[in-house]
Amino acid sequence: MRLSLFLNPWGASSFSRHLPTLLAEARRRGYAGVEMSLADLGADAAARRGTADLIESHGLRLVLGLYTSWDDYEGPWRPSTPHQHCAQLEQQLRAASGLGTVVTHMNLHGGCDSWDERAQASYWNDALPLVSAFLEEHQHVGAAGREADVFGSRPTHLTGASHETHRGRILHHPYATLRALEAYPPLRLTADLSHWHVVAERLVGTDDAAEAAEVHESVAFHVDHIHARIGGTQSPQLPAHPPAHPEAASERDAATACHVAFWKAVWSHKAARGVVEVSATPEYGPFPYQATGGAPELWEQTMAAGELVRAAFAEWGAEQEGREGSASGAPAVQREHR
Repeated sequence: MRLSLFLNPWGASSFSRHLPTLLAEARRRGYAGVEMSLADLGADAAARRGTADLIESHGLRLVLGLYTSWDDYEGPWRPSTPHQHCAQLEQQLRAASGLGTVVTHMNLHGGCDSWDERAQASYWNDALPLVSAFLEEHQHVGAAGREADVFGSRPTHLTGASHETHRGRILHHPYATLRALEAYPPLRLTADLSHWHVVAERLVGTDDAAEAAEVHESVAFHVDHIHARIGGTQSPQLPAHPPAHPEAASERDAATACHVAFWKAVWSHKAARGVVEVSATPEYGPFPYQATGGAPELWEQTMAAGELVRAAFAEWGAEQEGREGSASGAPAVQREHR
């Protein structure tokens, strides 16, 4: 199983707003591709396809961000109904159809945190079939991360599109997400724990053994893509480099350990189901996410976050090999995971 990293221009544009330069740098640093929304790609179908072709010409792939409202979180939030969200999702899926085979995965920002249970059910009952039909028609989406179930089949409708655990959205809280997973087992997740830590005002899955088990089993089992931004209880983005202040450094260390433990749980579930590739985006952004420091620091932070994920994956691989070696009595074989 290999790890593939994707660069999000949201923060990476601090390195260069010239997309070809950014793509060349992503390729040079060993990234598998970029994560961009439809709005990032262009204002119309021709512009979006042109950007998609440019990404592909650099030997890169695209994780495509889709929104059911509040596009790219720009402008004011406005209440809207499940029907309106699903209508926009349908429009965005049609737009995604025109991007070609460069799309490797889709990350969905869907639903609204203000809905009651009836509205949530209405959304899932309409949104999930739309996504499933798209994936059945576009077999290349999710192919690298597809998994085998216990019967050995490869259900294409389960992988390729994941719903982000984002503030303001239907999956804004860990227990709201757990209830959704119980009701809709095919639901796949893009896990961004930084949002949950802020909403819950605690490092979710750290202080309580029962909660940790739920997060590392029930939640991690459903994760198809990771947003690897380290966040704490009061901020969704902690500095990549150790702060000088002892309390700040302690908070960052605890948050990092929480995130890494969760990522390892995700990778263990994937390995057990024969997945070829796992993916992550070290998604760091400008103000107000980046409270201090300028653009160069943000670029360095994004790169440092990518290296943190690579180091965690290598550590996870060594741990897996150590267990296998202990079980067989043979020494563990060291492999390159990067």
